[in-house]
Amino acid sequence: MNASWILGNMTNEIKAAMAPGGMLNEGQECSGATQAVNDMLMSSYGNPPVLRLFAIWPPAEDASFTTLRAKGAFVISGAIVSGAVQPAYMLSEAGSAATMASPWASGVKVTDTASGQPVNVAKDPATGYFTWATVAGGNYRIEAA
Repeated sequence: MNASWILGNMTNEIKAAMAPGGMLNEGQECSGATQAVNDMLMSSYGNPPVLRLFAIWPPAEDASFTTLRAKGAFVISGAIVSGAVQPAYMLSEAGSAATMASPWASGVKVTDTASGQPVNVAKDPATGYFTWATVAGGNYRIEAA
């Protein structure tokens, strides 16, 4: 779908269905309207989960997010400015391998922010996804290669 259409219509739907505090009239258990926006900013799905940044965000719209949770026990922060995805930051809570569809044509470069050392990133030739090992509690900068 067209991302601008989704965002424009979501605003109308939220205004019509939600109370001023952001809750649906039916109660807190129904307050998932923001999930669509979160998924437009960052999503992770599949087996193994594949991280996607701004995959369906309108490129002309600047946006940023902090500490969205991704499958695999990752916490991600990122931004897009003037259509360019900026370096993203990842906290690995469990130390599992991370897999990403690159938002950059040049590929993915990952740096361990504690040591400043580059992390070995492998590209799967069949899928084009990039994968790297993480350690529990590790923080990483992800940027264009």
